[in-house]
Amino acid sequence: MASPAADLTSAAEGAIGVDQVDGGVALGERQLVLLSDWAVQQGPLTMLWLLRQIGRLLRCGVLTTEIGASYPLEQIQEAVRQAEAPGRRGKVLLQIDNAWMSPGN
Repeated sequence: MASPAADLTSAAEGAIGVDQVDGGVALGERQLVLLSDWAVQQGPLTMLWLLRQIGRLLRCGVLTTEIGASYPLEQIQEAVRQAEAPGRRGKVLLQIDNAWMSPGN
């Protein structure tokens, strides 16, 4: 049985439009479709493994993303407007307060 990483690699091998960007790889629209096709075929443990690997790569600085704006959950409408704005640069983040997520709230 192939590992999740090997399955993901083989799923992307035939894709077109992969570009090297600043030492990283930018996936084109076709690769994202292939990745989503691969993801829906995986079980929850494989996806948990993948998300943990992505988190590790983010913490190590191997994967990065540009952050455009950050909003508290109370300003979700403004965050959505910003995310939908044409020409926006970077990701729009929502800050979720831990107290909001605790049981009983």
